[in-house]
Amino acid sequence: MVLCVLHGMGWFWIGLLVVCVSEALIEAACHCHTAAACAVFPSTPCSQVGDPDRCQEGWFGSYCQKQNIALRRSSSQSSTLGDRTDFFEAALGVDGIATTSVTSTPRTCAHTQQETNPTWTVNLNTSVPEKIQHIRLYIRDILQERSDGMEIFVGNQMCYNWSSTEHPPPIANVTCRKPLTGTTVTIRIPGLTKYLTLCEVQIFVCSDGWFSEDCDKQCRCLNSNDVCDKITGRCSSGCFPGNHGTDCQTACPDGSYGINCSSECGNCLDGVSCDKISGTCPKGCAAGWINDGTCLQQECSNWGIPVAAVLGVLLICALTGATLYIRRLLKELESMKTKVRDEHYVTLDERTRTTVAESTYEHIGNATPYYNTVSHVQDETG
Repeated sequence: MVLCVLHGMGWFWIGLLVVCVSEALIEAACHCHTAAACAVFPSTPCSQVGDPDRCQEGWFGSYCQKQNIALRRSSSQSSTLGDRTDFFEAALGVDGIATTSVTSTPRTCAHTQQETNPTWTVNLNTSVPEKIQHIRLYIRDILQERSDGMEIFVGNQMCYNWSSTEHPPPIANVTCRKPLTGTTVTIRIPGLTKYLTLCEVQIFVCSDGWFSEDCDKQCRCLNSNDVCDKITGRCSSGCFPGNHGTDCQTACPDGSYGINCSSECGNCLDGVSCDKISGTCPKGCAAGWINDGTCLQQECSNWGIPVAAVLGVLLICALTGATLYIRRLLKELESMKTKVRDEHYVTLDERTRTTVAESTYEHIGNATPYYNTVSHVQDETG
């Protein structure tokens, strides 16, 4: 009966769960170029195929979710070709102009003099050291052999390098051998009498709420304030309801839902699996189950017979137990009365048993029997 009264609240709580859950996903910032694009973000990509200019400067990807954190950051190099800081200064390597033409006008490539171990460094100026793995290099398209043996460091850690007889292509997408944390990136050509030319260096990190090599997967963390690992997608707070796995991208298997997929679906219509987040049955409940969304409680009509039977058995048990208990009480009461009565008489005998009384009783017992006088005389004269 209680189930019949409370089941009407089911949809309320389920709706509340869906609202809370919907707000649990971290709100990824929009870096689309237009307000119209941000109005439908992230359900609709910012950039379409063939339309790459819909991201704010320094942002890339179909959702503009990948940032070049090297853009216009402070940079330095071990020397400058011809001491022409206006032509080949270090800052030209992060000026935002991606080209491979070292002779383009105006000049847009950083270039060192010929020297031993020429180097170039960009300071990322981040308040928190970023985990870096993906770098794109735009290098000169002529005299490419000058880049043989190039090395890339994050801080003082080796990210990637080519052998002394190999060089990167003019446009090189580099993936560090493992994610590295640091605030600087340094590029070097080891050896004597070497040149280092860099037309553009892009260092990519994902926007908060996104991860993977191309930053194209959205974090699905339980806590809305939790920013997942931008490389692996791991959430410190656990996975958003309906998902599981190291990167929280795997949907719960059919028949389960909720946090860690730990809840079992109810009795959905036609055996359809419930919603992986809220547990609601999309087509309603199977026959005999309350249509409260989760379909976990049976209809009252189906509960009537078994409930009545159970109540009947309980009532019989209660009456039987009460009868036995009353009989036992009556028996004990009668026993107590008998005991009290016996003890009372014994007590009276003890109180009347005095020395005089006992002597009298004994004298009477030993005296000559009493005879009727008349009868006795007649017997003697007779």
